[in-house]
Amino acid sequence: MSPTQLEGVSVGDVWYRVEDRRYAGGVNEFGTPDGPWSSAVVVLFIRIGMVHQKSVRSDDGRLMRVGVKRQWAWPTYELARADFLRRKAAQKSILSARIRHIEKCLRTISRRPDSADVELAQAEGRLQLEVRERISEVLERAD
Repeated sequence: MSPTQLEGVSVGDVWYRVEDRRYAGGVNEFGTPDGPWSSAVVVLFIRIGMVHQKSVRSDDGRLMRVGVKRQWAWPTYELARADFLRRKAAQKSILSARIRHIEKCLRTISRRPDSADVELAQAEGRLQLEVRERISEVLERAD
């Protein structure tokens, strides 16, 4: 939606935002979690209170820029739904990349180290020890 499309927007219009919400299962009298969490997809109805040149302001005071990459609410449910699907696809992509990284780390650490890995680790340890010794020598001379 470009800023020129704000011409048809007026005070009192209802805009939409689709969100997913997670709800805790609660806690018992001892403070430990009691029951599983639940989730729901909700549709927010936002009444427009003011219309500016490039943004609108909701009745509760939230300023919403129009025509930006991350527009918060939309003038139609269809646009809000499409934005929700786009955001969830991006979230899925990010989390899938994290899972692939975790699986790679687990494969790396679970394989049995060969002698070259052990020798490299020992050499790195010796190098770190030498660097520490040299730093302490320099500091002793400075005192």
